[in-house]
Amino acid sequence: MRWALVKVCVAVTTMVVVAFAVPLGLVIKEMARDRAFSNAERQAAAIAPALSITTDRDELERVVASAGSDAGMGGKPSGGPRSLVAKNRFPWSDRLSPSTYK
Repeated sequence: MRWALVKVCVAVTTMVVVAFAVPLGLVIKEMARDRAFSNAERQAAAIAPALSITTDRDELERVVASAGSDAGMGGKPSGGPRSLVAKNRFPWSDRLSPSTYK
């Protein structure tokens, strides 16, 4: 009799947890998607005026870096770990010694 009650309690507890966790996971997924789209729209809105004005690669990289993008033109920083994008992403990197990059 006790074992049956334990089984019922475990089953009910599991159903309650699943009934709470599944919708919570869906809400979190939707919020992450919305946040990603709004960040992308904000970055695109910041870059669009520069794209219509100039074709200079240095100017465009500066605009991309100031828009908060993690990568430079073409998906990766062009100057290695000391590039403009890397300096903006890690402002303390000027104080690090070269041995810390290994």
